[in-house]
Amino acid sequence: MAYYFKYLKRGVYYAAIFLLVAGIMGVVYGLFGGVVVGPFFFGITMLSIFVLLNFIVAFIIGVFNMLFAIFKAQSNQLVRYFALSTGFMAVVLLFFAAFKLVSPQVF
Repeated sequence: MAYYFKYLKRGVYYAAIFLLVAGIMGVVYGLFGGVVVGPFFFGITMLSIFVLLNFIVAFIIGVFNMLFAIFKAQSNQLVRYFALSTGFMAVVLLFFAAFKLVSPQVF
């Protein structure tokens, strides 16, 4: 479990960096058009689509890894992949929960 939580924390850290970079890229793009907020949220939304698709794959792989762990030892690489993906998904879900609470009319 300590191995999982170690990489879960790293996943949260990396996801925060990725969200920040996606937001900055959206702001820079929006500066040229004169609209900053829309492209900011669009950049994060596009990143979130890929995070969701990655989490679905990681979840399926995690389930099979747990099923096969009955017969042999778990693969640390798959546990690490699932933990990183879970960290990314948690940050994205928290961002969209906060976005829903604030609910600005961006799009």
